[in-house]
Amino acid sequence: MRQLKRFLEAVEGKRLFAGTAGACAALFILFLIFVHQPLMASRAAEQAKAQQNEMLYMRVANFKNAHIGEERPEAALEARKKQADENLPETMQQGEFLATLQRTASDNGIHIREIKPGKLEEREGYASLPITLTVQADYFSLLDFLRNLEKLNRFVSMSDFSVTQEKGNLRCTMKFSIYASRLDKKD
Repeated sequence: MRQLKRFLEAVEGKRLFAGTAGACAALFILFLIFVHQPLMASRAAEQAKAQQNEMLYMRVANFKNAHIGEERPEAALEARKKQADENLPETMQQGEFLATLQRTASDNGIHIREIKPGKLEEREGYASLPITLTVQADYFSLLDFLRNLEKLNRFVSMSDFSVTQEKGNLRCTMKFSIYASRLDKKD
C-alpha cells in the first residue's frame, strides 16, 4: 500500500508539474500573440515616424542654413537668378567668348596654337558648343590661365585635358563646352 501511495504521489507531482508547465507555455504563447507582437509593430511604426521627422528636421535645417542672414529671400533668389543668367546666357555668344578666351590667354602669357569649335549640340532646354583649345606655355602661366578660365562669368565644363612637354614648354590640349539656355539661330 505504501508503494501505491508513493506511486500516486509521484504521478500526482508529475501531473502537477506538467500541468503547470503547459499552462505557462500557453500563457507565454498568448503573451507573444496578444502583447509582444502588437508592441513590436507599434515600435516599428514609431521608429518609422521618428525617421520621417528626423528627415523633415534635416531638410528644414538645411534650408535654414542655406538662407542664413537672408532677411529678404526674394532678393537673394533674384540675385542668384541674375548670376545664373550671366553664367548661362540665352544665346551662345561664341565670338564674345572666344575673344575673352584669347584675351585671357594673352594676359597670362599663353600662346594659342589652335582653337577648334565643334558641332553645336541642341538638347532639351539648352545648347552646348564643344571647343578644343591647344596652347603652349610654361607651367605657372598655364596654371594662371586655368584659374582665370574658372573665374569667367560663363559656365564652362572641361571634359578632357592632356599635357605634353615640347621644347622646354608645355603643350596642352583642352576640350571643354560652353552653354546657352536658348539657341538663337542668328548667333
